[in-house]
Amino acid sequence: MGQSQRDAGSRGDVPKEVKSVVWEGGSDSASLDNALELLVRSGRDPVHALMMLVPEAWEGAGDLDPALRSFYEFHAPLMEPWTGPPPSLFRTA
Repeated sequence: MGQSQRDAGSRGDVPKEVKSVVWEGGSDSASLDNALELLVRSGRDPVHALMMLVPEAWEGAGDLDPALRSFYEFHAPLMEPWTGPPPSLFRTA
């Protein structure tokens, strides 16, 4: 990353390369799909990426497994929870 890109990020401006990741004119579902694709293409497992993008209501869950709570605590400052309409149903077999 060049010096100008680092400086732009520190001022709150977003470099052009990052702006094009999520289609600005797309629906909430399209934006979720764009973000999921970015995370998966960057090496994250699809389940891991979905747990980052659409976390369960974990903060008030007293019976949550400590490892799962740690996962959500680690990712909370990195990702803003998805607040759009429910994107889909997801389960493992």
